[in-house]
Amino acid sequence: MDQVEDRIWVRRVYNFVQLLNDLLLIPMFFLIVEEIEHGEFSWVSISTQDLLLNGLFFGEWCLGFYLTKDRRKYSLQVTKILDLISCLPFATISQGVRLARLARVVKIFRLISRAKRYKGVGEELLRAFSLVVATIFAGAYSFLVVEPNHPNVVDFGDALWWSLVTASTVGYGDVVPQTWMGRLIAAPLIIIGVGVGGYVAGFMSKLMSSGTVQEEEAHFTEIEQKLDSLNTKIDLLLMEKHKDISDSSDSFDSSDVGT
Repeated sequence: MDQVEDRIWVRRVYNFVQLLNDLLLIPMFFLIVEEIEHGEFSWVSISTQDLLLNGLFFGEWCLGFYLTKDRRKYSLQVTKILDLISCLPFATISQGVRLARLARVVKIFRLISRAKRYKGVGEELLRAFSLVVATIFAGAYSFLVVEPNHPNVVDFGDALWWSLVTASTVGYGDVVPQTWMGRLIAAPLIIIGVGVGGYVAGFMSKLMSSGTVQEEEAHFTEIEQKLDSLNTKIDLLLMEKHKDISDSSDSFDSSDVGT
């Protein structure tokens, strides 16, 4: 009984931590931008905020590991492995190694895994939005890491513009990678962007056609109801006709007997 009560208490803590970490996604993205642009905060160091956020996300991972029935399956899930990797304090470990900061991209895609957990109204829209945001944001962050001295990219806004243009395969050419590392970032971004674009296009097509499909289904349902009603009326008419014939036959037989 005590064990059951303990699990109930842990489950409540787990749900609270999940909700808290969902809300912390916004400051996490903000802190990542501040770290790449300025390297530090005036009121809290990068190392401190990195350890705080990662500690909360790691706590959620541990609570989920404790509550799950199949811990081996839980540990081997791709999303759980990425979540565990994203809990590592990359900012603290790699403050002196700029390229090592690319590992923080894993944190960005945490948005997708958390959006997939949502079940309810607009779940597909939320997933599509989170996929686009994570892809564009990861591309912009990676570009700033590998090309910090690019003449046409002075802040994160410029990097976001480049990432959006590259992922959409528009390619205006106003911002072009100048190093081989920049091109290595651009290549998968283009490939992922094509897939994301196809997913979003399919989702929008489904969204726009859903109303037409519903109208057609309602129309077919109405036709089926009318056909059922018509068949019922025909059956009644046939029954009445059969009854009239039977009555006429009985009357004829009676007159023959009287004669």
